[in-house]
Amino acid sequence: MKKCLVISLFFLFTVSLFSQSNSSLIVGLGPNKMSGDIGGDNFGSLFKNDFGIGSTLAYRFVFPFNVGLRVYGDYEYYRGKDSKVNNGRKWDFTSSVGSLGGQLEYVIYGNNYLEKQIPHSVYLFGGAEKIFYNALFNGLTNVNTKGNTTGLFAGMGYQYRFSDNLSVGLELKQTLYQSDKVDGYFPDPALVNNRYDDMAFTTKIIVCYNIPIYSGPKHWDIDD
Repeated sequence: MKKCLVISLFFLFTVSLFSQSNSSLIVGLGPNKMSGDIGGDNFGSLFKNDFGIGSTLAYRFVFPFNVGLRVYGDYEYYRGKDSKVNNGRKWDFTSSVGSLGGQLEYVIYGNNYLEKQIPHSVYLFGGAEKIFYNALFNGLTNVNTKGNTTGLFAGMGYQYRFSDNLSVGLELKQTLYQSDKVDGYFPDPALVNNRYDDMAFTTKIIVCYNIPIYSGPKHWDIDD
């Protein structure tokens, strides 16, 4: 009986919460940079050798109290190349990374439920993802450069709302992968300079289709 009561209360709370939310379908595209063991010799080599590209498809809920929830699937194509011989080496890599994850967001400026809305929205976010990677080290792959791991990330986003249904924005995200194999190179972990997991920085331009499912009074008026 108590178990049924708890489940019922949780169900009612969830339905009530989501019935007061707005949601968005999000697509995005933009450059990325892996901070691993290969490449990044100098600023000039970033554009020539080290920038990759990534995309995202996501569904986002934004609740009345400035909190958002997003589930998504990402694809990232990373690359890197030593621009000069470094300690007798000149290596390169490419890595294809697919991920499924979720994130919590907190809107620090702008809110869909303000009485007098503004079109700007700035938010912080953080979360976790499951990733699947397939890396090529010096053009070669093996069983140790293909696998899966988890990633932890944090970032910041901005959106400008052009109308009830369309927003465009920019998101910056830093991810720490729980592996040193995402870039295809994983030296002896006993070496002091190579004990760190791979990291990546991504920038995405996003386009959001806003789906209003809030049944209360509508406050949005872009002409205010």
